[in-house]
Amino acid sequence: EEPAERDSGGGAMNRVTTMIVARVVAVVVLLTALAACSSAVRKSEMRGAAQINTELAANYARQGQYELAIEKLNRAIGQDSSFAPAHSMLAVIQQTRGEFKAAEKSYRRALALDASDPVLKTNFGVFLCRRGKRDEAQRLFAEATRDTRYPAPAEAWTNAGICWAPVAPDKAEEAFREALRVSPDFPDALAQMAKLTYARGDYLRTRAFVQRFEMKSRATPELLAIAARSEAALGDKNAARAWAQRLQQDFPASAEAAAFANWQP
Repeated sequence: EEPAERDSGGGAMNRVTTMIVARVVAVVVLLTALAACSSAVRKSEMRGAAQINTELAANYARQGQYELAIEKLNRAIGQDSSFAPAHSMLAVIQQTRGEFKAAEKSYRRALALDASDPVLKTNFGVFLCRRGKRDEAQRLFAEATRDTRYPAPAEAWTNAGICWAPVAPDKAEEAFREALRVSPDFPDALAQMAKLTYARGDYLRTRAFVQRFEMKSRATPELLAIAARSEAALGDKNAARAWAQRLQQDFPASAEAAAFANWQP
């Protein structure tokens, strides 16, 4: 019987190799976890920096300093290109400056990053409506009004009505009425209903909407002119003169005041 072969050290070497590999794997796993943690911290820091620059841009934009605002927004986007509010604010500024192609691109980028923001949808809807893209605008308005997180659904309904008004007055009235259903004293919807009823010659309702508006907000030159003319149409010359006088006193430089310079009910 031949003697059994003795371990010449190969088994021990294999065990050592296995231990080394295990340690290397453990180190790699640890380093990967540390890298992921570092990456997450870095991402959070960049998001915070982007948010700060976006807030600074908002302050500059409110002061009409659009170049500085755009500079801050570009920096914010460079810090975190997935930060939707930076793209959204950039779109609003570009729209204000008449840079419509760039604005639409920025709006769409913001919406792609955050399709759940009802304020973004309302702003983009207003933009699209003004560019003649009413169908897409109305879809965005509808989505915004259904969002229970939206603090001002009456605003979205009113914008939807304004968008419909030139082409579908009946749909516009439905939207304005829905705005007043969710917010009975919403001034913009009251003003729009005053304009709509005046255009239809429904002067009694115009009077009612003007009065309701006056209880909640300061009248515009357009609304004062409508009030004066609707009262004249109803035969109340004293009320018509009173509205016209207010127009002249409150907005003497307005186009409406100029039109009423020699007006008699």
